This record gives sequence, C-alpha cells and structure tokens, in this order.
Amino acid sequence: MPSFVCFYAGRRRAASAAWFVPLLAILLCPLLPPVPRAASAAPHTISSSNHPYDPDWPDVYLILMNKCSGCHRPGTERVDLTKYEAFTSARMSDGEAIVAPGRPHDSALWTYVVWNARARRDSDHPSTPLMPEEKQEWLTAGQLETVHRWISRGGLQYKLPSTCSIKPLTEMDFPSARQCKSCHPKQYDEWSRSMHHYAQHSPVFEAFNLTLQERTGGTLGTFCTRCHTPLG
Repeated sequence: MPSFVCFYAGRRRAASAAWFVPLLAILLCPLLPPVPRAASAAPHTISSSNHPYDPDWPDVYLILMNKCSGCHRPGTERVDLTKYEAFTSARMSDGEAIVAPGRPHDSALWTYVVWNARARRDSDHPSTPLMPEEKQEWLTAGQLETVHRWISRGGLQYKLPSTCSIKPLTEMDFPSARQCKSCHPKQYDEWSRSMHHYAQHSPVFEAFNLTLQERTGGTLGTFCTRCHTPLG
C-alpha cells in the first residue's frame, strides 16, 4: 500500500477517535454515580453587618416561620416556634431540649428536621425527616447546614461582644475567699469584716437588705453606687 494511503487512513482513524471519545463520555455521564460534595450553608438572606442579630438567626427564624409556624404557634398544644424565648426555654415531653446551645445532636429541633438531603450512601441521617410532614417543605441541604451551624455556635439571637463566651459558668470557675487568703492575708482579713462577707452569713444583714428592698421598690436605690462609683 502506498505510503500516502496509509497516512490518509491514519488521519481518518485519528479524526474518528477525536469526536468519538467526547461523545462516549457524554453518553456515559448519566450512568456514573454522583461525586459527593461537601454541603455548604445557604447564603445569608440579610447582610450580617446591618443588624445586631447573630448572622444565622434571621435565616433560622425565616425557616421556622415558613416551615413550622403553621402548627407550632401560640394557642396550640405544640411548642411555640414563633418566638426565640419560647422555644429556647422549652423541652420535649422526654426532657430533651428544643435547642441545646453548642450541641446540635442533643437538640430536638435538629433531630426532627435532619435528613439525608445529599442522598449519600454513607450517611447516618434518615432518608426522610420527622418534620415537616409535607415533602415539599423538607429543609434543603443548605438550610440544614444553616440550622446546624446556628446551634453549634450557641443558638444565639443577638451577636455576642468579642469578649463574651457561651461557656456556662460553674462554681469551680471562681476561687473561694479562703483560697485567696493564702496569698492575700491582708485583703482577706479586711474582707472578712466587710458587709459583703456578712451578707452570706448574717441574719441581721439579710433583714436589713430585705427592708431596703421594700423601701426602694426592689431597686436598692443608690445604696451600692454610693461607694461603688464605677458601677454608677
């Protein structure tokens, strides 16, 4: 076979492969399993720089209003989800908190709405959520991430100052006066004779404080701020 014929045939085979491979890829794409992607929270509906609320709270509030408030509202037997104070302090019949700050998996709100929205084979989430009942009302993957992030960050309504922490305080966070005495004997001796110390033990001081509250309508007037001027 002449060389120019072989060259021409080779060029035709190469040209055929050039269009056949992309066509084959297009035909096989629908048959391949989807590649799972990390879920990301839905973009904030309201700019976080223009209001004092926690960045996720407006979006969580809109989710609750649109998905839950039809049944969970005042005047019903169900938990009121229309007000922050109502559902953050409420508990389920088994004692589970509606919102456990910092612990989404201990929060009834999360366990009721979560489902395998990404259709992942290795997911521990159920294929259908407990709530909402209507399929078209189920939370999207982005909405689920928003709710999860909001609870994980403390389930707050308003932004915290940069110096605040959501960590609950315990008695172990504060040393007793006797612990301080070992290094500060002079200050302890002065404090042990003060009204602050007597307030913890003296019935006379308790009676005095009760009378003061009654006469000032529960405000204590200027009794404290007369000496503690930084508080005034």
